[in-house]
Amino acid sequence: MKTNLTVRICPCCGSPRRFFEELGMEMKKRGLAGEDKVFSLDAKQGIMMDDSKKRIIPVGITIPGFDIKSDICAECGCMYATELHMIEGKTIAAPLDLQKGAPNTKNN
Repeated sequence: MKTNLTVRICPCCGSPRRFFEELGMEMKKRGLAGEDKVFSLDAKQGIMMDDSKKRIIPVGITIPGFDIKSDICAECGCMYATELHMIEGKTIAAPLDLQKGAPNTKNN
């Protein structure tokens, strides 16, 4: 299943104006942000997996994940997702905690 969705207008009032997007345009206009910088309320990437399963998943396999960006309507204040993407990523080795001696574990 592949999901790629871009929401261009507010689902509540239909306005195309986004608060953080407009703030970003003003920052760029004043030379305070690079032209390639993307502004949004929030941006998250990750996977939805039970923590107990993360320890047993082999390194290098491909698993589904998500990439979500959100903003606030500059007209009515509605917070909404502006981009939703289902992504695929390969698992990597957990970083070794040299003080504890094991990857991502807490020794009490």
